[in-house]
Amino acid sequence: MNELSLKILIDDRIAPVHRITFFRMKGNGTDAQNRLLKGPASQMEHFHALVANAIRQDSRSFARQASAPVLDNRSNTDRIAKLWELKQAGALTADEFESEKRAVLSEAATKGRLDAIKSRHGE
Repeated sequence: MNELSLKILIDDRIAPVHRITFFRMKGNGTDAQNRLLKGPASQMEHFHALVANAIRQDSRSFARQASAPVLDNRSNTDRIAKLWELKQAGALTADEFESEKRAVLSEAATKGRLDAIKSRHGE
C-alpha cells in the first residue's frame, strides 16, 4: 500500500474531485496490516465520518426546507436523480439514499392529498 487518501466529490464543474491524503509512502509501499498505517487510517476514518455526517445533516435540513426555491422548483424525478448522483459519488450510503428517496416520494404523496382536499373544497 502506497497511499491512504479520501476522495471527496462535490457539485462543482470546475473542480469536482478533491483528495485528502493521510499517508503516502514512496517505492513499493507497505503491507496493509503495517502498524504505521494504524494512526493515519484512524484519522482518515474519523475525518470521513465527520464529513459524511455534515453532508447527511446538511442534505436533510436542505430537503426539509419548504421554502428552498431550488428544491421546490425541481420535479420529484430530478430530486431523486440528484440523490442518486450523491449516492454514486459516495456522499450517501444505500440506506441514506433509500431514506431520502422515501422522503421525496412521501412528500409528493402528501402534497397530492392536500391538493385533492383543496380542490374538493374549492380552494
